[in-house]
Amino acid sequence: MISISAHFGNWELMGPRAAVLGLPSHVLTVRQAGLAEELLNEYRQAKGVVPISRWNNLRYVLRLLKENKTIGVLNDQHGEYNNLILEFFGRKVSVPAGPANFAILGKTALVPTFIVRQKDYSHVLYFEPPLYPDPKLDKKANVAMLNKKYLSILEKYLRAFPEQGFWVYNRFDKLPQSRAS
Repeated sequence: MISISAHFGNWELMGPRAAVLGLPSHVLTVRQAGLAEELLNEYRQAKGVVPISRWNNLRYVLRLLKENKTIGVLNDQHGEYNNLILEFFGRKVSVPAGPANFAILGKTALVPTFIVRQKDYSHVLYFEPPLYPDPKLDKKANVAMLNKKYLSILEKYLRAFPEQGFWVYNRFDKLPQSRAS
């Protein structure tokens, strides 16, 4: 399965928690500046999480999915190629298509997963119902459908727990707002 989440709550705790629950966890990572990447990956590995560079190991990810492994991915950033434009909080945004493509190619589900810090500093892990590709839809329509459902769930969590969201840039300034999908 693909555990799909966002820069929300303490997302780095989700992989270790899944490992404690007996779900071997792999996470797609992006390159970080300086020592940050090395430190993050050391922490992840010490907690039972296997980091995978998202740009270099696409076949490996598909193999892991066929072996029923869990892949964690954050899918709330700007889609780099502007191939998929959807509505998020009533505004047009470019959405990464990768996780939905992996779900289709790996014949698996996207499971929206969020971690919410509580007032006592404990955390609650939420698993939403799985999102499955629809065999009646072509690939492009499936990618759009899966991402629309995920964005709707992400909006629900950001509305319920706005203090948990973490973006260091304006999510809505990358596209002219008149563009439609």
